[in-house]
Amino acid sequence: MNRLRTAGLAALLAIAVAACSSGGGASPTPSPTPTPSPTPEATPTPAGSEAASSGIPFPSIGNSDTALEAILPDTVDGITLQKFSMKANEFLTSGQNDPQSVAFLNALGIDPTTISVAFGFGVDVANQSALGVFAFKAPGAGTDTLLNVFKTAASQGETGYNWSSGTVGGKSVQQSDEPSQPGLKIYLYATNDILFLVTGSEGPSADTLAMLP
Repeated sequence: MNRLRTAGLAALLAIAVAACSSGGGASPTPSPTPTPSPTPEATPTPAGSEAASSGIPFPSIGNSDTALEAILPDTVDGITLQKFSMKANEFLTSGQNDPQSVAFLNALGIDPTTISVAFGFGVDVANQSALGVFAFKAPGAGTDTLLNVFKTAASQGETGYNWSSGTVGGKSVQQSDEPSQPGLKIYLYATNDILFLVTGSEGPSADTLAMLP
């Protein structure tokens, strides 16, 4: 499974990307035997989890900050986003985090109970594309701090990012290619103590940024 090493719930988006690579248009790997696999219904779905139109069960995380979720778009270019949110202290103990996102949240020096993390992600199996949008709301942090601390934390991972300034979807962003996923773009945009991370193909990402405040 390909995994995006972006700081902030990267593993969840990797699930979506993996679903695309095994969905419509991809060449399936032949199974060694024709034995049918158990159906997904055989395993109970955890309370609070949802399934995207692709039929992928998503982890049970919650909706701790529905106001922050509401800022994220519901649909982009026909891709419906599943939305979740949690407080940073919940995120840090959820098992869904990664070292870069932990470093980012810790380096802000703000009480994690006051920081909210919201994210939405979706899959277009037919076009083999995925889109992820993440929002970190840290009251009092300031946009420059959010951007600089994030980029420093992201550089601690195995993947090297080459950030550059640009304007995408009418927003001033920091942007980089995702080295481990050819054709995938990562955009950082900050406003009003909220850092947004948008990752996906260039077209849907630009449309997503245009929908953000």
